[in-house]
Formats: sequence, structure tokens, C-alpha cells
Amino acid sequence: MRLTKQEFELYFATGSKGWLLLKAKELCCETLVDKRLYRFTSIGYLYTLYRFVISNHIDLIVASSANAGIYARVLKLFLPHLSVVYVSHGWSAIYRGNRFYRFVEKALSYLSTKILTVSKDDYVKARDILKIRPEKLTLIENAIFPYSDESCQDVKRKEDKKRFTVAMVARYEIPKRQDILLKAALQLPEICFIFVGEGRNQKTLQQVASDNVLFEHTIDKVECILRSSDLFVLLSDSEGMPLAVIEALAVGKPILVSDIPSLVPFVKDNGLAVKNSVDAVIQALRDIQKMDLLLMGANSKKQFHERFDLNKKKEIFLAFYRDLL
Repeated sequence: MRLTKQEFELYFATGSKGWLLLKAKELCCETLVDKRLYRFTSIGYLYTLYRFVISNHIDLIVASSANAGIYARVLKLFLPHLSVVYVSHGWSAIYRGNRFYRFVEKALSYLSTKILTVSKDDYVKARDILKIRPEKLTLIENAIFPYSDESCQDVKRKEDKKRFTVAMVARYEIPKRQDILLKAALQLPEICFIFVGEGRNQKTLQQVASDNVLFEHTIDKVECILRSSDLFVLLSDSEGMPLAVIEALAVGKPILVSDIPSLVPFVKDNGLAVKNSVDAVIQALRDIQKMDLLLMGANSKKQFHERFDLNKKKEIFLAFYRDLL
């Protein structure tokens, strides 16, 4: 939003209040908060969104979640002039293994002005598995603005600073696999594990957590938590181009990720990619502690500046949206 604010009048619709809404209010002309967005189908929410678009003379919707993508594209049936971009962050229609979801996704692609894929893996899956027409697809890798090196100078760890600390930033939802890291934590009491996120599975995960596990709710302080950690971990069964990994690279952290096609490219002399099994993760955590963490962190930061610095890619994003209006 910071990027597009420079050229466009922004509006924001979400299903709940929280840190993201607070940030959006600083940048947007008006916001819509309606929990019915989280329902798979709601005629009431569709009408509310329709009124929001009409009353604010909105020309383009960028939908960044599965449900938002459904409502925005169905809305185009009633507002043919509306441009709709669906941003894919990993294809749930594929990893759920459900033919019906795949059929729905392909059908909705015809109502999409464009589908923005944020990783090459997502682009290939959309083209080859979902059979979405290539002219509907655009590939632009995710990117963020660099952090200021002074932004978290006052942040101190709650635990002993000498203790090796691992941070995992991810929604408490399928297909994230916090459960694997929690099982590893049981066998690695000498390591401190910090989980950051929100989602339906949070309480269940907290109930099985060991004493060396902390759950942080300050999603807006992810940068500071990453800076105070020694290693970033993301164990997922499916991903697009996760911002959490890019954030870890931006602050110069070594990474440990699952060996799926969308995450393996992040590992370039800056960490490890492992199978999603408890034993493999435990061994990887032990191995990484013996490696040169400073060198791996420097390699992460180098990769960020080469691939994911939004200052270098902002014209690509702006040109994409300009062409749709």
C-alpha cells in the first residue's frame, strides 16, 4: 500500500480488526470491516462489497486471499467495467487435492482481469495444473522495502541472550506446519522457540507447547522479533512467495525451510532446506548451530538486495497496475 499510495486513491476491505487495519487506515481513504468475508459464500457480504465499490467509485480490486478472490471476481459479473486482480499466495485448490476447488479456480480465472503470481512455482502450477490461460497470468516476485538498521535498537529478548533462539512467523492454519517444530522443541530444550502469527489452530498448538516455546501476538513487531532471533524457520507443505522469509532475509538471518519447490530457491549458502519430518528438523537445527551464522546472515541480506528490494522493483509493480486502469 505504501507503494501504490504514491499514485492511486486507496480503499481497504478486511474481515477483522487488527494491526493490518490500523496500518491501512493511515494510507486509505476509507476501510470496510466485515467478518462475513471469512465465509465461503455470503450474499450479504457480496452486496456490502458491491455498495462499497459503487459508493467509492473503485476501478480496481486487488484480492489477496482465497475468499476475497471469490467475492471480487463474482462481483465482476455485476460490474463488468471493474478490473480484478487475484494475487496467488500458494494454490489451496492444489494442495487440498480437491478437484472441485480446482474447477472453481479455473472458472474464476475467466472473471479475473489478471492473476498475479508472486513466485515462479505458483505461475507454473497455475499454467500446467490448473490449466489457466497464460495471458491471464503475470509473474512478479514479492518484494518489500528495506528495514532501517536503527528501527529495533531498543528491543531486548525476554529470554537469556546466550540461548540459541528460533523464530517461526506463519498463520496458524493449514498448510503451515508449526506442529513439526513444536515436536522438535520437545527434544531440544536448550533452544528457545518463538512463534508469531494468528489463526484458528493457535489454541490447539499452545496446548501442546513445551516450556521453551513462546507465542508472540505482536504481528506488527515481526521485524524486531526476527532481529532478536538467531534463525528463521518456515515449515510449510505449500507456499507461494512468503513475505515472512523475505523479511528474514531483509534483516540478515539464516533460514531453515521445508524442501518444497517454492522455498528451496531461498536457500543459497544461508541455511538449509529439509524434509518436513521431526527427525530431519531436529538434525538440521543441531547442524545449523555449528555453522557460521554471521556469514549465512550476510548471504541472506545479499540475496534480499539482489532479488526482493522493492526500491528496485517498484516501477514494475506500478506499471502493472497502471496498465489495468
